[in-house]
Amino acid sequence: MSEDKSDRFKDYLTFQIQRNVVNLYKSHLSIIEDLRKDHEAMIDKLDGKISKEELEKINYFNEKKYNYIRKKTLDLGNGAIRDFENSVKDLKISL
Repeated sequence: MSEDKSDRFKDYLTFQIQRNVVNLYKSHLSIIEDLRKDHEAMIDKLDGKISKEELEKINYFNEKKYNYIRKKTLDLGNGAIRDFENSVKDLKISL
């Protein structure tokens, strides 16, 4: 396989891996959003049935926590992509 074909194949492989990792963490973000909505629905059901202080104690999945989990998911996904790109950077591929 020529150098040009090897580079094109490596670019194609890198693109496909990036796309799959992005799809994976988009799916994870969707699951996180579903969990947040479920948690908010549970908090809404308890509102008025228990004191505001108790409600605040059990409201663990607040905006701050959601943003923290979202950021961690994005950081891990982007890190996985960078690690893969570094792994194949100097790789010579032949079929």
